[in-house]
Amino acid sequence: GLIEGSHLGILITSKDKVRLFANRACADLFGYDNLDEILSVSRQGLVTAQDRGKSTKFRDALFEGKLIHPSYEVQALHRREQRHRWYRSHNERIFNR
Repeated sequence: GLIEGSHLGILITSKDKVRLFANRACADLFGYDNLDEILSVSRQGLVTAQDRGKSTKFRDALFEGKLIHPSYEVQALHRREQRHRWYRSHNERIFNR
């Protein structure tokens, strides 16, 4: 499908902040071998300690409907390579009525 085959890493989270879906590109970006692994790691577990506050701030603003700018950059740990990489996170709220 369109989302599953995208070259962009896509991670979908519920309004209760539960991860619902990750595509193969998302798992590859963070160095995970399978989708179950990437879904089981906490959001904060993907981001370096120095960027966790920024990540949490943006996530909370998104879920509260107060996000002014949907994109930000953070450093995350690539699991297989055991090194930090810069990532641009783009966030959107999508409502299922």
